[in-house]
Amino acid sequence: MSGLVVDLFAGGGGASTGIEAALGRPVDIAEFCSRIRVAESGCWEWTGSRGKRPDGSVSYGTFSMKRGRRTRNVLAHRLAWMLVHGAIPDGQVVCHRCDNVLCVRPDHLFLGTQAQNLADMRAKGRGAVPSLKGERHPQAKLDETTVRSIRRLRAKGLTFAAIGERFGITAGTCHAITSGRLWSHVQ
Repeated sequence: MSGLVVDLFAGGGGASTGIEAALGRPVDIAEFCSRIRVAESGCWEWTGSRGKRPDGSVSYGTFSMKRGRRTRNVLAHRLAWMLVHGAIPDGQVVCHRCDNVLCVRPDHLFLGTQAQNLADMRAKGRGAVPSLKGERHPQAKLDETTVRSIRRLRAKGLTFAAIGERFGITAGTCHAITSGRLWSHVQ
C-alpha cells in the first residue's frame, strides 16, 4: 500500500513540480509518505509530528522540510493537497471530508473558505462546545444567589471594593457582574 501512496503523491499531475517554488524548498515525497499509516477507516493517518490544542487534544500533523540550516514546518494535510493538486489559492483552506485531523488522503480533502469549513463542521454536529456559564464553569467561585446579592448590595449603594471584600472577589469583578458583563444570564 505504501507504494501506492508514494505513486499518488509523486505523480501529482505536475502539481508537485510547483511545490518547490511555492514552499521555497524541495519535498522529500518518500520521507513524507513514510509517516502515513493506512487506518481501518480508509484514512491515511499522519504518524509524524502533531500539534496539540490548548486542551491537550491532538491537532493537525506537521511535516518539517529542511533547506540548509533552516526548517519550515508545513501542515501535513495541506502539503498532501498541494502534492496532488498544486498550490492552495488565497482565501482557501484544506478541509477534511472524513473529519479526521490526521488524515492526509487527498480524496478525503477538499478546498473551501474558512466560513465554509466552519459551516461544514456545524452541519456535521462538531465543534459545539456546551456552554459553561455561571456555576457550571469549573472555575466558578460564585453561585447565582451570591450574584443576586452582589447586585442588590450595589443597588443599595455599597462600593465595589466593599462588596468584593465581603465575597472574596475584586472590585473589577463586582463591576463586571453589576454591569451585566459577567453572569449576564442571571436576572
